[in-house]
Amino acid sequence: MSLLNWIAIVSWLLLPIEYIMAQSQDSHEHSPQQNEGYFEVIGSIINSHSLEENEGTIGNELHITYWVNRQLGAGVSLTTKLHEEDLWYDTAVIGSWSPVKWVTTNLGPNFSWEAKGRDFAVSAYFEVEINIFIIDQIHIGPVLGTLAGEESELTHGFHLGFEF
Repeated sequence: MSLLNWIAIVSWLLLPIEYIMAQSQDSHEHSPQQNEGYFEVIGSIINSHSLEENEGTIGNELHITYWVNRQLGAGVSLTTKLHEEDLWYDTAVIGSWSPVKWVTTNLGPNFSWEAKGRDFAVSAYFEVEINIFIIDQIHIGPVLGTLAGEESELTHGFHLGFEF
């Protein structure tokens, strides 16, 4: 089992503890600056499993999101995946919703760019992040997502995010 799989399994086993920690953090009031618009940058290491080809690839994601307030934001997700010896690139335009501070959902169209062994494809992108805040503007946690459409896949991984 790969290191990424172990990280994902351990992350999901720790969710109850994370939930309790996040609930206690949600009870703290946010500074006025955080209630105004702000940017967030998230880097993720992911394992992507294609449902058509029954194979997995590793990759990374970079999300850049502008949050209008603590709950609603919009941005872009850039993904790079290592497939055999080639790099595959995806770009998603995402709408983000954070119903509580410790959960973020991202949804939008995903564009898989043409590459060796791959045609251009458009899919629906959906992802859930669990946010464990180290300090008020830095968080880590597991990521679980899917692409549905011409290319369908499941992804899981771990993220590190910065708000400013």
